[in-house]
Amino acid sequence: MNRIHFDKISMYDRKAEPVSLGIPFAKGQLASPKNFGIQNNGTAISVQTDVTGHWDDGSVKWLMTHFLADLPGNRAHDLTF
Repeated sequence: MNRIHFDKISMYDRKAEPVSLGIPFAKGQLASPKNFGIQNNGTAISVQTDVTGHWDDGSVKWLMTHFLADLPGNRAHDLTF
């Protein structure tokens, strides 16, 4: 699993913070955006995706993701994908 790291951004909890993020993938690593998901401590997060580039084998090269993240106050937090 890979991680998305958020540094501490506020002293208060941030519920449903909107996040848009572009993620690169190695050739052949992600065959379809249907195989992509993000988890917060093992719980799946709803995510919208847009493929912005493909490798010559048809696998995903760049994936734009949009999701809502619950971020705790006064500390960093990681999500996994």
